[in-house]
Amino acid sequence: LLLVAVLAALLYNDSSDVRAQSHVSPTQIGVWRPSTGTWIIYTDVLGEPVIIAQTGQAGDVPVPADYDGDGGAEIAVGMNMLDCIAREDDRRKAKQNFDRALAGEILILEEEYGDEKGHIRVWWEDRYAPIYDKRGGIVGLTVVAIDITDRKRAEERTRFLAFVMDKVSSAIIATDKNLRVNYWNESAERLYGWSESEALGRDIDEICGTVFVEGQHEFARQILAIEKTWRGELKQRHRNGAEIWVDASVTLFEDGWRGAIGGVTINHDVTERKLAEDELRRTKESIEQINLTLRRAFEREQLVSRTDSLTGAFNRRYFFELLDYEFSASRRYERPLSLVMFDVDFLKKINDTWGHQTGDEILIETVKAVRAELRDSDVIARYGGDEFAILLSNSGEQDALIVLDRIYRRVQSTFIKAGGKKLGITISAGIASAQPEMDKPGQLVLHADRALYAAKNSGRNRLAVFDGEEDSP
Repeated sequence: LLLVAVLAALLYNDSSDVRAQSHVSPTQIGVWRPSTGTWIIYTDVLGEPVIIAQTGQAGDVPVPADYDGDGGAEIAVGMNMLDCIAREDDRRKAKQNFDRALAGEILILEEEYGDEKGHIRVWWEDRYAPIYDKRGGIVGLTVVAIDITDRKRAEERTRFLAFVMDKVSSAIIATDKNLRVNYWNESAERLYGWSESEALGRDIDEICGTVFVEGQHEFARQILAIEKTWRGELKQRHRNGAEIWVDASVTLFEDGWRGAIGGVTINHDVTERKLAEDELRRTKESIEQINLTLRRAFEREQLVSRTDSLTGAFNRRYFFELLDYEFSASRRYERPLSLVMFDVDFLKKINDTWGHQTGDEILIETVKAVRAELRDSDVIARYGGDEFAILLSNSGEQDALIVLDRIYRRVQSTFIKAGGKKLGITISAGIASAQPEMDKPGQLVLHADRALYAAKNSGRNRLAVFDGEEDSP
């Protein structure tokens, strides 16, 4: 506006009427060099140009020029301004602007003009200012038209890009070199609970609360230093403290001499998947390591019906329930399962010699000794009389042999007193492991029972393994 005032003052340095001037010398306009694409048009009150100049041409002083605009019309001194506008609706718009300026308004407008068919459209920043004579009357207008088409198209592209980035499902976050947020889309608002106005300018770690697993931060830093990009899964936090998981893609931006100038992170919410994976893992671990205590708590009201009243081991009926469950789980999840069948050596002789009370005491102490070497997930059950079964979940043949070795040592170190004497205890056992070709749990019991029979036939205090063909003590 200051420029307009200066130009108007230079142009009207006497009190003569603008309509009376047939020509205005370029020297009366002065020296001005703005950017290319700016037109200065001085009109009288009827809209007829008295001088037209296009800036940015060679020389110190703007020179009169013809203007062949996008509409195909040519502007010249003495031609009415409205006649150079191709479209009727554009002419009406310009006429309204002229009338407002002639009424004394100073206007700065951004408007689009084009040809009659609408194929070519050009954006202008039009600045209208009335020209006053020394008596204060309006004698004409100064119109400065600046071609802003490139800027408007750039703004449209920017708005479209911002619209697209706000509609994508992933959170898009840009930061400066100090990790301060300078872009935060709508998906980021939904994912983290922080609005754009709250997030901008804040440290990204303060907002996202990233929790790195051991070594992950250093590994990511090294990869970024070399590749300038890194992708991985990160645990972060919502504004309300809730844990969230994201699949993060991080890219650093650098220039030639300043190094890193910022970065952009694209985070996709994978919380539901991670929670499902964690739940699956926990479920699998729970199945693999069936906790005897939890199982008892779950069916506490049935504990008595499941337990052998003498030894405290599970009874035969409940043993087969557990066997069915473990056998099905072993086949479904392709995990090992072993069964041990054992009985107490010479129990009948002990009963006949020392009485059934002594025999019962031996059974009780034997079960205690065996339990001391079992995991919570393992099961011991009284199969019948002096015969017992041990169900070893998630254990193959070698694992079962290790357990049996400990059990044998423990049982052999167990003694009871009877008739003033110390009686030792030994057991005979057979081991069988589930095989892929088995389709019924009874087959596993049959194999373990055959192995036990082989152990007893080879003497006492022996162990046999069912190998599919014959039982090996």
